[in-house]
Amino acid sequence: MFDKSFIAGLLAGVLLLPFGAGLARAETPTRILVGFPPGGTTDGVARLYSEGLSKALGRTVLVENKPGAGGAIAAAALKAAPHDASTLMLAAIVNISVYPSTANPPAYDPFKDFVAVSMVGRYDLALAVSAASGIETVPAYVAWAKARHDKANFGSPGNGSLPHLFGAQFSQAAGLDLVHVPFQGATPSIVNLLGGQIGAVIQPVSDLVAQHDAGKVRILATTGSQRNARLPGVPTFKELGYPGMEGGGWIGFFAPAGTPEKATQAIWEAVQSIQATPAVVSRMQALGFDVTPMTRAEFAELTRKDAARWGDVVRSGNILVKTP
Repeated sequence: MFDKSFIAGLLAGVLLLPFGAGLARAETPTRILVGFPPGGTTDGVARLYSEGLSKALGRTVLVENKPGAGGAIAAAALKAAPHDASTLMLAAIVNISVYPSTANPPAYDPFKDFVAVSMVGRYDLALAVSAASGIETVPAYVAWAKARHDKANFGSPGNGSLPHLFGAQFSQAAGLDLVHVPFQGATPSIVNLLGGQIGAVIQPVSDLVAQHDAGKVRILATTGSQRNARLPGVPTFKELGYPGMEGGGWIGFFAPAGTPEKATQAIWEAVQSIQATPAVVSRMQALGFDVTPMTRAEFAELTRKDAARWGDVVRSGNILVKTP
């Protein structure tokens, strides 16, 4: 995926850290589980970090894709893995902070079965309409949606996805009755938006920027605490009087519960070294993520705060996703 000069630069910036007691032996490869197919964004981030972790930890680090059930298959594999840091998962907010509220029934408890190791990256979401709609602002969209009553809708990449929950929250905050239309991923929803089958989408900014820049879709607002660097002319929901819409998604590393403290600390230190590499920061931005280092305690606190926040949204909207 990356050329030799990039890898060389990455590895040169990473310090070799002791793996220490409580970890699998050095000859045992470390797996990074990814709950999505090869070639996707999360897979790309996992492969980016696997190179640096291999050097920092002095062992082979492999990416193992276990797609299906929105990441629950990979999570089940992490739950069953040895508690020696030989297996990690690069998990998204939906796998950790959203899943306990939406799954019916839940196959795992992320706060009992896993331990948060390190934040990797954060991203904003955006509300967008087709440029052909003539809608240019959030107030104009709200007026348009209210005029259509229960026929107004929005698309997302799937039931129980973070865009789905943001859409439900926005619908309630704006006094709308938006119908959620789930798709299998971002691309089909955008295709249907451009085709006029749906009135709006909520997606990660990275999935919409190209179409926005091409004049095909119009991004009306983003969910960040400040304006997105890729969209300086687009206001945030907070600016527009929707403070509850502030936030976004994240991905991070998790290990099985019971993994020794020394093990998780060594991995956290390795990730911090990788994130200090300019080439990694640049590549993460290209993949749609902002690198936002935080301590392990801060990351764990964030996962719990997000679980409380989205649990309230799920309960108020009666949003459940049947697990396989």
